[in-house]
Amino acid sequence: MTRNSFGKTVAAILLLTLASVDELRICAQESPEVAPRAMPVAAGPNDVARFLAGMPVPENSPLAPLTRDPAWQEHAAFFENQRARFSLRRSIFSTRFGVHPLRKGIDGAAS
Repeated sequence: MTRNSFGKTVAAILLLTLASVDELRICAQESPEVAPRAMPVAAGPNDVARFLAGMPVPENSPLAPLTRDPAWQEHAAFFENQRARFSLRRSIFSTRFGVHPLRKGIDGAAS
């Protein structure tokens, strides 16, 4: 590739990138579905962990109002479904093999 064609290629890529960024900015301004910016809250680490895991938080938690959001409720339902599936698999394993999969390591028994 010659030096001149390399420069043209770099310039074309740069122009395409800038045009794409400009298009994204225009689309973001026109889209009414863009979520508003989140406001920081002073929640403890336990509340944050429970919230992210889709588990209920105490009513006095600053995160409690956010749990009424349909998106969070869908998030919580997904994790509850995953927990139920995990619990079922674990109980099937215990029934089939007569031992919890981690029991040997927990009890400190010889491997």
